[in-house]
Amino acid sequence: MLGGGLFLIAVSYLSCGQAALSVTLMTLGTTVSGIGLSGFFVNHMDIAPLYAGTLMGASNGIGAITGFIAPVVAAVLTVDVSQSPPILV
Repeated sequence: MLGGGLFLIAVSYLSCGQAALSVTLMTLGTTVSGIGLSGFFVNHMDIAPLYAGTLMGASNGIGAITGFIAPVVAAVLTVDVSQSPPILV
């Protein structure tokens, strides 16, 4: 998962005018993350084959909570809606 994280960190350093490079880095990050996730999805079948569907639903449901929380946190942290980093005193 380190490779995918590095690509996403690289995206944060791009400017608004570098959309093509941003999409490329996001695509590469997702592709590299897929390698790690392929091992994750098999674990449910290894742990409990009879309950793999229930385990998958529970783990994905808990993981999806961040999709609801992240935009709220981003809205709170970016009050002035600018790209400049806040000055921490």
